Amino acid sequence: MREYGQIQCSFWTDPEVESLHDQSKLLAAYLLTGPHSNGLGCFKLSDGYILGDLGWSKETVSKRFTQLLEMGFAYRCEKTFFVLIPKFLCWNSIPNPNAAKARMKEVAVIPKKFMYYNELIDSLERFGNHWPNGYVNGFERVSEGVRDNKTKQNKTNHEQTIPKQKGAEIFKPPSIEDVSAYCVERKNSINPEQFIDHYQANGWIRGKAKIKDWKACVRTWESNSKGKSNETSSVDNFSKKDYTTGATDGCFGPGGFLGPDSESEQGGSGRA
Repeated sequence: MREYGQIQCSFWTDPEVESLHDQSKLLAAYLLTGPHSNGLGCFKLSDGYILGDLGWSKETVSKRFTQLLEMGFAYRCEKTFFVLIPKFLCWNSIPNPNAAKARMKEVAVIPKKFMYYNELIDSLERFGNHWPNGYVNGFERVSEGVRDNKTKQNKTNHEQTIPKQKGAEIFKPPSIEDVSAYCVERKNSINPEQFIDHYQANGWIRGKAKIKDWKACVRTWESNSKGKSNETSSVDNFSKKDYTTGATDGCFGPGGFLGPDSESEQGGSGRA
């Protein structure tokens, strides 16, 4: 277990994170810095740990993991209870060969029946540093047939805990006028153009899932903005200060949001 984890300030101001339910934000922070996480961003996390640490019901845990999955922030295998944060090594780069050896030990305990095993390999290949020559190429990916069966099983498990939606319709992106009218109806302060630009730039996709109800997104933005409006005056002076974090650019919003793992401070000794 790591001694500590860090979350960069820009995590909280990223548009995707701002649109999350408060419980989903807490779960994301818990996955990044919790006592059961590791320096790889892929670890086993059973319901019991989450229920005990956060005091949630199983239904709440499943609902919040589903939102993080749709966003593409974290994947969880319902069969093995292993969790993968696909960009964790981007935000917590491996600083030296000793730390790489520690990460390799963490990889070794992950079962191949983990349904996101291929995504784990992609993460090791894309963001990993200081691997021995040929290390990543030595992994055998899960075949598509086996993978499809696992995906179907995982979908079935989610369907057993999440109510099915009836009368689903084909999504049609709203116009600025549609959003403006709905915001007037809701009496909120959301900027319709900013809302449209944000989701249009992403192809009306959140994470890996197509948006099905844009009005629900408006209500989420509205809910998140209410808490901020009450804090503006007290935070205004503090927000004018410049706090440089120096995290890796381009991983998640401007400058990324997750600070270096504690191992990055260890130099060549690598306490991991």
